[in-house]
Amino acid sequence: MWKSKLKTSGFKAIPAEDEHTRCLLPPETPLVVQRGVSKRVFVLSIALASFLSALLGVAISSAAQLDPNRFTIRHTSQYSPIVDEVDLRYSRISFNGSLMKSNVYRQDAGPEVDAAWKSLGADSRIPTNKAAKSGLAPDQVKIKDKYGGGYPAHVEGLHHLHCLV
Repeated sequence: MWKSKLKTSGFKAIPAEDEHTRCLLPPETPLVVQRGVSKRVFVLSIALASFLSALLGVAISSAAQLDPNRFTIRHTSQYSPIVDEVDLRYSRISFNGSLMKSNVYRQDAGPEVDAAWKSLGADSRIPTNKAAKSGLAPDQVKIKDKYGGGYPAHVEGLHHLHCLV
């Protein structure tokens, strides 16, 4: 059918035995270029960093879990000096809301009733040096120094309890 006419160009074919021995780079240039960090070191570094991050996360969460009572009160309430002085523990208790049962807190005013309320912490005060941290301003009502000084304070729950009783 068709006749093939090869046109010869000015290019010369490389002999097969010479193909593997020639190089385009100068002889002093190394053929293998080494990278600064091998893949193995890189992977191990990433694995170690991940492990240490996980370990740190576990340590931080464990520290917060050690005493959930102290964490909870500090997270849900405004600062109060009583938190530093009282070991608070939360527990589930069924409340008897009977209004007909009489107790010392429901009696008419007198020394015994005052002592009962005082034993609950109804006569509390915040020292002057802890007032700012508690959110009290210097111009708020203060107890005179001759009576012990500080700022009058009530534990919020006692106020609610007093109103209920």
